[in-house]
Amino acid sequence: MLSPRDHFYPQFDRFIREVAARRLILDIGTYHAFRKELAAYADVLDKPTYFAMDYRIRSKPDGVRSPDVDGDACQLPFRSESVDAVICKDVLEHVVDPAASVRELHRVLKPGGIAYVSVPFLHPYHGDPRKGLPDFWRFTEDGLRALFSRFGSIEIIRAGGAVFVLKAFLPPAMNRWLFAAPFMPAANALDRLALRRHATNMFLVLARK
Repeated sequence: MLSPRDHFYPQFDRFIREVAARRLILDIGTYHAFRKELAAYADVLDKPTYFAMDYRIRSKPDGVRSPDVDGDACQLPFRSESVDAVICKDVLEHVVDPAASVRELHRVLKPGGIAYVSVPFLHPYHGDPRKGLPDFWRFTEDGLRALFSRFGSIEIIRAGGAVFVLKAFLPPAMNRWLFAAPFMPAANALDRLALRRHATNMFLVLARK
C-alpha cells in the first residue's frame, strides 16, 4: 500500500487528483468503494457520478460501501465512450486476459478520457484461491507500452526502486520496523539512487485516450 511518506507518492497524488477532476468516474475491480490508498481521496472522488465495480459482489461488513456494479473487467457492462475517467488499481494481474481489459478501458472512455492503472513488477504472489482471487501476471514497462498502445499517450511512473522491492518482500513485522517513520528519509534517499536501475515494486500508469 502506498504511503504519503513514500518519495514517489506526489506522482500518485497527481494522477488521482486528475482523475477526480473528471465528471463520470468508474473504479474497476474494487472490493469496496475508496479501497486502500483511495480512502484519503474519498472527499474528492465521492460524487453522484463515481461508481465502484467488482466481480461477483459479496456481502460486506457494516459500514463498508459495497460496489455499485457487478461486472467483468474483460467485458465491461458500459456503453462505448460513456465514461470520463477509469481507476483500475491493482487489478490487471488478477484477470486472465489483461489485454482484453485494457481494450475495454479504451472502449468505454470518452475521447480525451483518462485511465489510472497500477500493476506489479517485482512483487510477491498475492492471490487467494480460497476466495477465487488468482494472481496471474507481472508487467514490465515495455509490456505496459504495448498494452496501452491504442491510447493517445501514456505516462508511467516507477513506484520506488530496489529499496521498495525489498520492502514488499519483507515479513510484515520487519517491514513495520525498518520502514517506520523515523527511518523513511534514509529509505527514500537510498531508493532514489536505486531508481537509476530497472528495479521497481510496481508501476503507476496514467493513459490518455
